[in-house]
Amino acid sequence: MALKEKRRFYMKTLYIGSINEFSGKGMIAMALAMRLKAEGYKVGYMKPLGKCTSSCDGIPEDDDAVMMKEALGLDEALSDLCPVTMTQDIFIKALRGADLRLEEKVTSAFRKVSQGKDVMLVEGTDTMYDGTYLDIAPVKIIKLLDAKAIVLNRYENDVCTDCILTAHNVLRDRMIGAVINHVPAKAAAHVNDLLVPFFNSKGIDVMASLPVDPFLGAVSVRVLSDALNARLLCCEEALDNYVERFSIGAMDVDSAMKYFRKTPNKAVITGGSRSDIQIAALETSTRCLILTGDQNPSEVVIGKAIMAGVPILVVREDTLNTVEKVEGLVGKTHFSGEKKIERAKELLAAHFNYDLLYNKLGLSK
Repeated sequence: MALKEKRRFYMKTLYIGSINEFSGKGMIAMALAMRLKAEGYKVGYMKPLGKCTSSCDGIPEDDDAVMMKEALGLDEALSDLCPVTMTQDIFIKALRGADLRLEEKVTSAFRKVSQGKDVMLVEGTDTMYDGTYLDIAPVKIIKLLDAKAIVLNRYENDVCTDCILTAHNVLRDRMIGAVINHVPAKAAAHVNDLLVPFFNSKGIDVMASLPVDPFLGAVSVRVLSDALNARLLCCEEALDNYVERFSIGAMDVDSAMKYFRKTPNKAVITGGSRSDIQIAALETSTRCLILTGDQNPSEVVIGKAIMAGVPILVVREDTLNTVEKVEGLVGKTHFSGEKKIERAKELLAAHFNYDLLYNKLGLSK
């Protein structure tokens, strides 16, 4: 029997689960899919339970499923790639005890999308308990699809130790590894020298300890503009540039300039009357100006922004409310875009133990 035929016969299913929100599972799923595809495997994808993040002709869609369908060139219908989406309607029906037959819906869709595949990547929900009220929680899905699982945790503090141990206690042999993501530089030695060996001693293989990458958490100027309901004054062609950091221009110009020079790829939030701050920002690595108070800047500032290719967004809110809105976007936006996909592939190539993953799944290179 040819190797290709063997691969198909012994199809592998990998569930990519998340302990906490914004852990990077979409990024991991994409990078793994691209790697496996590049090495000649026929890769399938499924997200059993998604969020209604967009719609097409009134039909709810999950953005992760839409992106993976396009990236992998999958022929299967989105309704099979993501058979269940969390909507208000399904929530009410579940609470009223309706027989939604979701388990059957998931397994039926899985049979369709896994046909002819060597490896199936199954992307989980935001946490390990989402979907419990629908009786299709991650633990049940993993068993239902006879999958192996890797579990992601976004590092914030040592609470992640208990979370990963708990996941392992629940999933047992089905959990083949963990990924600790978004590790700050100051915590890298602690994670790599203490936590990783500790997990190994408990029978948990850490497949990657991934450092913070500001670009992967960046948000495009376009997304910022939409989220803030802003008026765009110039440089529409630069709306797809990415903002990695935010600076508040509420200080004297000399102090602001020192700070601006140290902060690349930023958006500067300041009042519309602060021409001095706006000009200082435009002389450094600034992706956009966000001017509060519904006040336009001077013509001089607009001219300099056009010369620098920096969009100016004018918003109605005051500076404090604007800062609160943008802070809710950083690192919490949908993973998408060719540049981010390439960066994710580079990050995993440098830090992810692919040999260990392949060994655990029984795949050959």
